[in-house]
Amino acid sequence: MPGRDRPGWRFVGEVLRIWLPILVSLCAISVAAYQSSVTRRHARLSVQPRLEWTVIADSRLGTVEVALANVGLGPAIIRSLAFTIDGTPMPLSGMETCDAINATLGRSPDAFDTHCHMQTGEWVIRAGDQLVLYRSEPAPGQPAELSEKELSQYRRFGATGTYCSFYDECWEIETP
Repeated sequence: MPGRDRPGWRFVGEVLRIWLPILVSLCAISVAAYQSSVTRRHARLSVQPRLEWTVIADSRLGTVEVALANVGLGPAIIRSLAFTIDGTPMPLSGMETCDAINATLGRSPDAFDTHCHMQTGEWVIRAGDQLVLYRSEPAPGQPAELSEKELSQYRRFGATGTYCSFYDECWEIETP
């Protein structure tokens, strides 16, 4: 057929001129979406809290202390906390819990000063801070040494709780 040339480089050039910008823009959108997901993940990890229990029983000073320390990078929102005595949870909502812990440890109210944290809502612990939940020390003028029996009794109680990050990622925590 005279007058009809085979499409050659001219046709390929037209196809590239039309489709190459579309292909490049799709690649750019894909890279931007991937980059935003990586940035979001990094932002979540950079503010993730990590709570650890600290249980201290000093026989020389006669003190027993249970605290939560935030060793993570972001603030922790404490949703719930409870002490456990022999596996039975007791929420930190009143002095009954502290009285039960004192009775378990054999600490009378007149011989020991006890400080107890009461949870009435959500608490925030900043990164690097510590929240003392229970502290009992001998009252002034009382003997400061703990007996071996008292030291073994503090192992009967523990603590459980739930804490979250500001992104509503929540974790359970329990004393070992």
